[in-house]
Amino acid sequence: MNIALFKTTDWLEVVFWGCALAGTVFLFLRVVLMLTAGDFSEVHDGDVHVDHGAHGDVHADSDVAFELISINSLTAFFMMFGWIGLSCYKQFALNSALSIILATVTGIGCMLVTAFLFRAAKKLVSQGVKFNIYDTVGKVASVYLNIPLEGKGRIQISLDGGMTRELDAISKDHEEIGSFQNVEIVEIIDKNTVAVKKLN
Repeated sequence: MNIALFKTTDWLEVVFWGCALAGTVFLFLRVVLMLTAGDFSEVHDGDVHVDHGAHGDVHADSDVAFELISINSLTAFFMMFGWIGLSCYKQFALNSALSIILATVTGIGCMLVTAFLFRAAKKLVSQGVKFNIYDTVGKVASVYLNIPLEGKGRIQISLDGGMTRELDAISKDHEEIGSFQNVEIVEIIDKNTVAVKKLN
């Protein structure tokens, strides 16, 4: 490799080339992974999600901030920063400061567009059935594991959309309830436990 090349090459041109090539190669690899093995940048819950009430708003705000600085948006920033900066600096012969400014503005704009597109695409994906344990009060469930006089058993309850949910259950009337009997949920004990009573 000719060492003289590094002496004559402008440092800003090297930076632009590095960002452009790194961003482009990484974007290509991301697309290949998404097409062949799925996108592993996002972590999804199961089909049933617990509704956390007011805390969900805070979580949603943090999701917006995270998407803005996600791998996808950062890749878009560096790729556009490099190519636009290189075009301004070499093709249009703009000075260093103006090339950097234009490259940065374009990169940030592309970053925002990418974050918006991925957020919009995520909204099109079904999030499954949202489960709120407080909505089960008054509903009928089936005993899955025997509920003793004192202690917990297990019940199954059908959710909207054909999904089922298993919950711990205690007997409200302090009587044993055998398996496969239908019961009514009358009280919420904690986030995964309810009190039930036999149906008349």
